[in-house]
Amino acid sequence: MSNARNLADVITVNYDVPAGSLDNVDLTSRVAKSGDTMTGNLIVDGNVGINTSSPLNRLTTRATANSYVGGNLSLESIGGANATYFAQTTPGDFYISNGGTADHFKMDSAGRVTMPYQPAFLIKAPSTYTGNGTVGGTELFSYTDEVINVGGHFNTTTSTFTAPITGMYAVSWWASASTNSLSTRYIRLRLYKNGAVYLNPHNTIANESGDSDYNLVGASAVVFLSASDTINVQWGSSTATNQMDFYSDMCFFSGYLLG
Repeated sequence: MSNARNLADVITVNYDVPAGSLDNVDLTSRVAKSGDTMTGNLIVDGNVGINTSSPLNRLTTRATANSYVGGNLSLESIGGANATYFAQTTPGDFYISNGGTADHFKMDSAGRVTMPYQPAFLIKAPSTYTGNGTVGGTELFSYTDEVINVGGHFNTTTSTFTAPITGMYAVSWWASASTNSLSTRYIRLRLYKNGAVYLNPHNTIANESGDSDYNLVGASAVVFLSASDTINVQWGSSTATNQMDFYSDMCFFSGYLLG
């Protein structure tokens, strides 16, 4: 063979295949049947196709089915215990699954990316909630009505979110207090991280008599959390003895992992 060496050489040395195909390679040697193993580098000057005789690029794999089982590519850990699958389970769409058949990353043919398993939560206050607050702003605000809780990382019993993974999180927390003829000057709604004040927004309380006033307080922020860090919201006012009423749709705590 003038243009290629016997595949047996691949066992111990690099194999440089010239442009064109592998048709002139002798496959009757030691590396010629299912189960044989090659070691060393295989160098190909041309395109390589898997399950296709017309590869479009340097490496082209053609799926046998629109699924992870018959998909395009998988990367396995040592021993093959875990695998990451890359596939087009729908023609034109690109999917990544970190094992199993769940779509952990999806990019459709228009380039829109979704990650359905990203931690996210949206929790509202209970339908009827009345509190006194404390001058120090240390009464836990009750967020118990679950709307979104991807991954289940928000505990509605403790009104607390626990970060499942280290990263940047977009967080918002808001409350609207209904008051009537109160002498309270302000209300605060503090974001606590691991039991310590992290951010401390305030708002002035309306003091009109004879009618209920709605006083909105809260903030939005990007917060860095390490895995197992916790965040919750505590509130207070300048006069803790004055009761305030809160309504579910006017009070919410939300957040999601940015990355």
